[in-house]
Amino acid sequence: EHPDAGLIVHTDQGSQFTSGNFRSLLAKYHAIQSNSRKENPYDNAVMESFYRTIKRGFIVYCKNNFYS
Repeated sequence: EHPDAGLIVHTDQGSQFTSGNFRSLLAKYHAIQSNSRKENPYDNAVMESFYRTIKRGFIVYCKNNFYS
C-alpha cells in the first residue's frame, strides 16, 4: 500500500528500527519516525498494548481459518 505522506511510525529503539535501511524506507514514503526514549519503557506503553491486541487478534484469526 501507499500511505499518505506524514504517516507516523512509532517504534522502540530496536536495531531493526534504527537501521539505515528502515529509515530509508520511511523516507521513501515520506513517513515520520517516532521512537520511544531510551531506558523509558513507559514511553511506548500505549503502542505496545495496541500491537499486543492486534497480534492476539491475528493469532486467533489464523488458528480459526488456517489450523482448524
